[in-house]
Amino acid sequence: MNLSHQLHVLLIYKVNRALSLQVNFIYFSIHEDSIIMIAQREHFIMVPEWAILVLYISIILSLIFTMYGIYHKFSIYGIRNFNFLSTLRRKTGFILQSELRLLRERYGGLMHTLIVAGLVVLAIGTFLVFFEYDILMKINPNYRILTGSIYLAYEFILDLAGLLLIIGLVMAITRRTIFKPSRLENRVEDIVVLLLLLYGGLSGFILEGLRIAAKGLQYNQLSFIGYILSIAFLNINGIAEMYLAIWISHAITLAVTLPLFIYSKLRHFPLFFISPPYSVYEFKPSFSLNEVLKSKKIDFKVGLESIDALNWGQRVNIDACVNCGRCRDVCPAYRANKILSPKAVIQKLREFMAKNICNAITDSALHENEIWACTTCGECVVTCPIFINPLNYILESRRYLVTNLGKVPTNALFNIMVRGNPYGLPRSDRRNWMKDLNVSYAKEGEEVEVILWVGCAGAYDSRAQKIAKSLVSLLNKLNIKFAVLREEECCGELARRLGDEILFQEIVGRNIEIFRKYKFKQIVTLCPHCYNTFRNDYSDFNIKLNVKSHVELIYDLIANGRIKTFSPLNKTIVYHDPCYLRNYNGVLVEPRKIIKSIPELKIVETSKHFCCGGGGGGNWIESEGVRINVQRLEDIAMKNPDVIATACPYCVSMFEDALKFKDLEGKFEVKDLCEIVCGVLR
Repeated sequence: MNLSHQLHVLLIYKVNRALSLQVNFIYFSIHEDSIIMIAQREHFIMVPEWAILVLYISIILSLIFTMYGIYHKFSIYGIRNFNFLSTLRRKTGFILQSELRLLRERYGGLMHTLIVAGLVVLAIGTFLVFFEYDILMKINPNYRILTGSIYLAYEFILDLAGLLLIIGLVMAITRRTIFKPSRLENRVEDIVVLLLLLYGGLSGFILEGLRIAAKGLQYNQLSFIGYILSIAFLNINGIAEMYLAIWISHAITLAVTLPLFIYSKLRHFPLFFISPPYSVYEFKPSFSLNEVLKSKKIDFKVGLESIDALNWGQRVNIDACVNCGRCRDVCPAYRANKILSPKAVIQKLREFMAKNICNAITDSALHENEIWACTTCGECVVTCPIFINPLNYILESRRYLVTNLGKVPTNALFNIMVRGNPYGLPRSDRRNWMKDLNVSYAKEGEEVEVILWVGCAGAYDSRAQKIAKSLVSLLNKLNIKFAVLREEECCGELARRLGDEILFQEIVGRNIEIFRKYKFKQIVTLCPHCYNTFRNDYSDFNIKLNVKSHVELIYDLIANGRIKTFSPLNKTIVYHDPCYLRNYNGVLVEPRKIIKSIPELKIVETSKHFCCGGGGGGNWIESEGVRINVQRLEDIAMKNPDVIATACPYCVSMFEDALKFKDLEGKFEVKDLCEIVCGVLR
């Protein structure tokens, strides 16, 4: 018998007698006079055939249970014509954005990142083992991928992933049992899931330590956690029996955990990748008024009457909610002790959907006061790491209340319908702000650089008129050819946000015809609500407008050198972001760069952004209790600025009202950014 045969017999004898190994950790490659030891993946070490059979049966039963859950969920969602690959590609691009949203809260964000990273890497590692042992080696026992340096790197990476997972899980358990943030509701399900995952991670490391203690090979130092644990197991008797018992419990944990990705909060992980990403401005028309008029159908439903009105994407969106409460923490209405909680809205809709309750939503799940308390700031939407849109369901409920039931919370809609503005003032008064100003009307056939859309506030509100006049002064000073529209009336924003979709679409139709009469390069408006409506809502009606907020215009004028120098302004300023610029359109950098371009003007930031309370009809609906605008003023007052700056006539109005309420008039100036720029422009 030659050396090669002797080595193979010796190896097989030791394996079978000592540890009953089925696949060796190392194999010997013999080249003439040299012997090379190569590491490779071990499969089912110290595990008898009956236990392996139990594992496979458990996994098959678990998969059957999981597939049934998927079928049941999909039947609830009512998914039709679902393009999985397209949605998956879109949502994959949102992973980083999701993690960044989570990391706004450092502890919770880091915890979640560690858990997700650990689970994903371990899942990939498990799949590689399955692919090698159950597919490749069944084709040919010599077909392997986990060998040599690849296997050693695999061992190190999986140990690191397991460690990250355990750290994240310990953080999560500590957070729920010791820190207990008020927004979190601790349920038995939450703790059970965390403990199962934790046991899965810990038992995996214990199994690894027992394997290393039984073999004692040098390569195992790369499995650094298992190697450290193996030291404690070196002198223990009955390693094989202990290993088998823990292996069985580990296998059962795996089989139990798999369906939890459908039946527990872990469902948010797969649902994240199939749920359509609804952005804050994505509020689509539920019908076309022109088509309704053509069909002459007068009996049609609008808005969220019942769960049946939800499309499959909205249903998936609702079911993905993990009840984390991040949306609740940033809701200005909830902070002011209003009845509204975005988290509660989603959870109540989810309960109705799960139980297939067909009652009218506004009669049972959502209260009318809850629906009208929303300021539509969109903070809940831009905060949610799963991209759930509570605002969508609130606005759809408003559509149902107003259009189908005729329940209107303010006279503003009637005023728009009759007089073309929410103030209820005569149409003829709309042009009063222009007296003694160098302002021209747009003329058909004559192109202008800018169409200035003044908006209802700029035309009728005495304080907002000052902002409009400052913007006109700026345009004239820079010799920018602009004009206003003689036919200008309401843009329809308030009608849409208050739920009157029919009135909104009527207004859109009229305004589109007006815009098509004139030639212009861009529309500029001083109202973020008008800006967002033109930019995001009108595009659903076959028109694409080049629209800018006055902040973006000023920023471009500075960047292009048309505004060159400012006089120094030795003051401290807090800039309050209008929600319809910040959350809906991402206009955050431009106003701050404008402020920083003014010499000696110091900007300070508040710790958190909250709405002023003027959006979503808040400027028109009377509310009781704590005032949202007063709370926001108190946030800003803590920074003790000289000036409160913003870029929205509603925000200006809300802050000046709050100053009166707090008897602080004269302590702070409230200015639109355009007014500040005009005051220091040389």
